[in-house]
Amino acid sequence: MTAKTNTREYLQELGERILGDTRTSLYLSMHFLGAALFGLDYAFDLSTRTLGTDGAYIRYNTRYLREQYLERENALERAYMHMLIHCLFLHVFHKKEYADGALWDLCCDIAAESVIDSMGVPLLARVTSDFREEWYERLQSALSALTAEKLYRYFTDNSIDGMMMQRLEREFIVDDHAFWEKLKDADEEQDMPLPPDVNMVPLANIPLKETWEKAAERVSVEMDVSGSEYGEEKGRLSRLLRAARAPHPDYASFLRQFAIYREELTVDMDAFDPGYYHYGMMMYGNLPFVEPVEYRESRRIDELVIAIDTSASTARRHVQKFLNQTVELLQTQGSFFSHMKILLMECDDTVQHEIEINRLSDLKSYADGFEIKGGYGTDFRPVFMRVAELQKSGEMKHLRGLIYFTDGHGVYPKAATAYRTAFVFLRDEEYDDSEVPEWAIRLYV
Repeated sequence: MTAKTNTREYLQELGERILGDTRTSLYLSMHFLGAALFGLDYAFDLSTRTLGTDGAYIRYNTRYLREQYLERENALERAYMHMLIHCLFLHVFHKKEYADGALWDLCCDIAAESVIDSMGVPLLARVTSDFREEWYERLQSALSALTAEKLYRYFTDNSIDGMMMQRLEREFIVDDHAFWEKLKDADEEQDMPLPPDVNMVPLANIPLKETWEKAAERVSVEMDVSGSEYGEEKGRLSRLLRAARAPHPDYASFLRQFAIYREELTVDMDAFDPGYYHYGMMMYGNLPFVEPVEYRESRRIDELVIAIDTSASTARRHVQKFLNQTVELLQTQGSFFSHMKILLMECDDTVQHEIEINRLSDLKSYADGFEIKGGYGTDFRPVFMRVAELQKSGEMKHLRGLIYFTDGHGVYPKAATAYRTAFVFLRDEEYDDSEVPEWAIRLYV
C-alpha cells in the first residue's frame, strides 16, 4: 500500500469521524431529527474546498472539517443542520427550475439560516451580525415566511446591485452547492443509502427526492408528537415543514364538491339525435320525429357562502389574492347555474358587511373594489350563526358549502355544520391551522 493510499484512507477516516461526532451531537440535542440525520452518508471528495451535499452524501474536504472542528465551536453542527434543511425542503432538487442559479443558491442559504437562527438550540446558537438582523427584518416584513421560493420572487422583483449580492453571499453561504448541479435529471434512479437502525423503516429502493419527502414528513410528525418537549427548539422548522407537507388539493376540484344536480333550461345536445330530427323534416315537412331536449341535468353550484376574515391580523393583499383566484376559477369552470346565490360576508368579531351576488360579473367587481372593513379581533362564530338564521328563514335552501378565508387566529365554532365547511389558508404565508375543528376541511391555496 502506497503512502498516498495511506494518506487518503487517513483523511477519509478522520473526516467520517468528525462528521459522525457532529451528527451524534445534533441527535442528542434534537431526537426529532433522526429521520434526516441518518439519511446522509459521507464521502471524501477533493473536488470541494469545504463541504456540501448531493442529497445522498455529505461530500467533504477533510482539511476544512479539521479547521472548523478545531477553531470554530459548533460551526460544523450549524453546517450539518444547514445541509439537512436543504434536503428536507428539497432545495437540492429544484435548482434547474430557476433561471438564475446563483440567486437560487443564495435564497436557499438565507432560508436555511433563518430557520436555524429561529431555533433555540444552544448547540446551534451564534451571535448574529447587525447586517443579518437588518435583512431578516426587511425580508420578514415583506414576505412573512422566508422560503427559498418566496425569497427568489422577492429578489427577482426587487433587484439588488452586485456589491450587495456579494455581501449577502458572504453572510449566508455555508456549503458548496456545486453538487446540486451534478444531480441526474432522472433523480428517480438515485437511492439514498440505508440508514442504521434508529427505529426507522429503511428507505431503500425509493427515489431520492421521494425519500426526502418522506423524511420531512417523519421529522414533522415527530415534532408534533413531541408536543412542547422541545419548545422553542423547533423554531420555524415545525411550521414550515407542516406547510410543505400539507395537502394541496386542486382548488377547482374542491369547489366542485359543493355542486348539486338540478335541471337547467338549455338544449341538451347530448340527448338529441339529429338523424331522427332531419328524417322527419324531410318526409313530413314541418314534423320532426324528435324535438330538441329543452332541459338537461347539470351538476353545478347553486348556493355558496364565502366568508372573509377582516381582522387586524389579516393582510388586504392576501385577501385580494384569494378573491382573484376564486373569481378566475369560477369564471373558467362554468361552476354555477345561471341563477345562483353567492353570499359574501366580511367578519372580524362580528359580521361587518354582507352582500348577495347573483352574477359572476358582480363577483369580479366586488373583488376588484375590495376594501377591508373591520380590523378588530377574530371570532368565526357570527358567520355561522348568521347562516343558521338564513337557513331557518328559508332564504338559503340549497346551501352545500361555506368557504372561510382566514389566517386561522380566532375563535372557532364547536358544533359541526350540516354543509361542508372549509377554512382556507394561503400557502407559504403566516397562518395558524392548529385549532381548526376536526369536522372542518383545511384547504391551502
